[in-house]
Amino acid sequence: SSQSFALAESIDKAFFILSDKARAKNVRLKLTSAIPPSLQVVGDPLTFLHSVIANVLSNAIKFTPEDSEVHLRLVHSQGFAGIAIRDHGHGIPSDKIRELQTASQRVRSELGTAHESGTGYGIVQVRHYLNQFGGHLTIESWTTPSSDQPTGTEMILWLALAQPETQAA
Repeated sequence: SSQSFALAESIDKAFFILSDKARAKNVRLKLTSAIPPSLQVVGDPLTFLHSVIANVLSNAIKFTPEDSEVHLRLVHSQGFAGIAIRDHGHGIPSDKIRELQTASQRVRSELGTAHESGTGYGIVQVRHYLNQFGGHLTIESWTTPSSDQPTGTEMILWLALAQPETQAA
């Protein structure tokens, strides 16, 4: 059953859940655009919080060097709200991005900048959740720095906007 939830509240909670992990690496989590409290998206709020947003934010912290920042911003597309999470790690090679976009099983997990390990199931779960609720994942990455774009990866979690009649009172 589809329900809807306030996106801003989930992001606040995810920032709170991951604040210790970010602080341990001196990584600042920065919201670079306002998310209206009234913005409602389709999905399951608990699964979204723990298996999706916390997972992608956790990866961003994992692959960002110490004393750096992870940026989160809201983007829009017809009928969708996107949460763009940008890290400042080494970036992901294009063949690995293809694997992350298509794998149905686990993928080989890479070590983080402080040698953090992972399971390799994370992004597969994220994609499964987004697809289940009519959304999708896009990944863009920069493995070579340029004047306008430092290295790193931006993952956008595209979530279907709740129609007014499905919005929880």
